[in-house]
Amino acid sequence: MAIYFHRHAKRLLQGSRVVHGVTLTRRELQCLEWAARGMSARNIGQTLGITRRTAAFHLDNVRMKLDVRTIQQAVALLAEARALHRPEA
Repeated sequence: MAIYFHRHAKRLLQGSRVVHGVTLTRRELQCLEWAARGMSARNIGQTLGITRRTAAFHLDNVRMKLDVRTIQQAVALLAEARALHRPEA
């Protein structure tokens, strides 16, 4: 029972990493969230303490997983997913 509770609590506290039915890794989601704020791969890399190329790699993975051509399209899917999961006041 404790294991079930721990897994459930962890899932709730971490938030959803599912975007458009696809589960992203923690780092992919971080990079996508920073891209949604208008940051370039270079800025994302500096913010997260990774190289520009590593940030671009994660963003490329996001594009492939979500089957979109641009990061802007991926950001739109992220915004849609967040709007659907936002509790109403």
